[in-house]
Amino acid sequence: MAQGWRIPYPAGFEPVTQITRFIRSERQVAQLVLSDGLASISVFIEPVDAFSQRLKADPGSRKGSIHLYRKRIGDFWLTATGEVPLETLHYLGNNTEFVPVAK
Repeated sequence: MAQGWRIPYPAGFEPVTQITRFIRSERQVAQLVLSDGLASISVFIEPVDAFSQRLKADPGSRKGSIHLYRKRIGDFWLTATGEVPLETLHYLGNNTEFVPVAK
């Protein structure tokens, strides 16, 4: 994941891929995909900017079998989504922290 992020993996989950995406060419979003072999979780981290300033924290919502969790951590938004129990996303989001890298 992007430098400085400490993201706990829920029990049984391992990282599958990490990529950086560009949305609307100027917005950089880091994505981490975790899997336990059956289910997957996508974690997105993006800086708060004029566009994302309108977002709101979301302690949990559901669309079919997919849950979504969003939390602001400092000057970043963390969004986690997946076909896992909402409690799993809460664990991940509530235990993720940003520790700036020493220069």
